[in-house]
Amino acid sequence: VTTQFFSGWSLIITHRKELMISKEYLAWTFFTFLLLIDIWWASWIKTEKIIQDNYLFYFSLLSPAIFYLLTSFLFPALNKLTNGDLRMYLTGNLKKIAALFCALFVSFLAGDFVFVDILKYDLIFNLVGIGLSIVLFLHRPFWIRTTLLVLGICLLIYHLSLMNSNEPNFRAVQGYAM
Repeated sequence: VTTQFFSGWSLIITHRKELMISKEYLAWTFFTFLLLIDIWWASWIKTEKIIQDNYLFYFSLLSPAIFYLLTSFLFPALNKLTNGDLRMYLTGNLKKIAALFCALFVSFLAGDFVFVDILKYDLIFNLVGIGLSIVLFLHRPFWIRTTLLVLGICLLIYHLSLMNSNEPNFRAVQGYAM
């Protein structure tokens, strides 16, 4: 998934003269990349003991698969763009992207039932993510998209700061050098 981001951004930078790039499009890709960092950071807490004691851990592999589909929609092939307009592409595919965000947060919510004692506040963040995704799916005006995007970025930064407060848990991971 990370490769998808860097290749997509590289393609945009390489073809920047041929593309119409909007700030909104770049903000959605930044938000999604921040979400990827959030997922990666949280994965350090969900480690060895849980993997050994709970085979439902492998259900959590659904999230990266959905995330890959999401990044595939965020970074389309150049031949899928009408006149090279990324904003028009984003607007035209917003329902699919919102549905994938919703599916991603549902997969996180399902994962929360596997990792019950890990991050108690994740339930709230995932339910809010599902709610915001549904609003995005149902309402597409620019001001709603922008409001949801700003709210999402603020919530993600707050979520990352909450995980950072659990730093001693990261050092307790067996089998990982810190």
